[in-house]
Amino acid sequence: MKISNEQLQKYFKEIQEFLNNQDYINDLYKIRGLETKLKTKELLVDNLIEPFKLIAAVIQYLVFSSADKEGAKTKDHHYSMMLVAAYIQGMFASYNLYSEGSYIKATAVLKQDFEIMVRLNEIYKNRHKDGKTPNAQNGPKELSRIYGYLNDVAHIAKHDILEQLITYTNDEKSGFSPVKKISEKHLFDLFLFDTSIKFEILRQTLMLHFELFGEDEVYERGLTYYNVLISIYSQTGILKTPEDEEGKVVVVKKAV
Repeated sequence: MKISNEQLQKYFKEIQEFLNNQDYINDLYKIRGLETKLKTKELLVDNLIEPFKLIAAVIQYLVFSSADKEGAKTKDHHYSMMLVAAYIQGMFASYNLYSEGSYIKATAVLKQDFEIMVRLNEIYKNRHKDGKTPNAQNGPKELSRIYGYLNDVAHIAKHDILEQLITYTNDEKSGFSPVKKISEKHLFDLFLFDTSIKFEILRQTLMLHFELFGEDEVYERGLTYYNVLISIYSQTGILKTPEDEEGKVVVVKKAV
């Protein structure tokens, strides 16, 4: 069907009004996300958030403080450095999503973070296969249960989980809605998984830094803060210390 210039002008005006209205709706949607994020900050108290921020800061410190030094010595070092760099690019992507109530999208991001963590572990243990998806069994044993949960939510495979996250209920009605809301269970699960993955990637980044640059000032400071974090999490019981296949505690060189 051929549309005349007069009709086109009419449609353009109508479409512009339509887009303006959708922009208004999007603004309201963003406000709801911000309200959810504020509620998240109230729930995730300082003794959870501050160590979380410290983990991320130390990872960044280890990488950025050595940016001007001679880098990879081997192909595996080069691969590991790329993986850590890729992780840092989106290090808070999952947090930004689940803190505003976008739990399903956040889970998909965390699944990739988990795979980066596993691949780093595979490289360190010489188990990686180029072109093959990282095998969750090659990650730390105490984190293996995370992968099943991430798959279930990210692949929207479990009807009951999807229903929990998408159903919106108020005093008047109930139904499926994209409106963001707080789900305390999924918030705390995702935050714990995010923290666990970050902490393991910090450990791997420390080991990589040691292999590349030895016990320099940057390593010593990173190691000190790593040990502080171990003490914090040992007292709170939030995270378990990583263990190898024989059940021995896995520590970075000189870590206590």
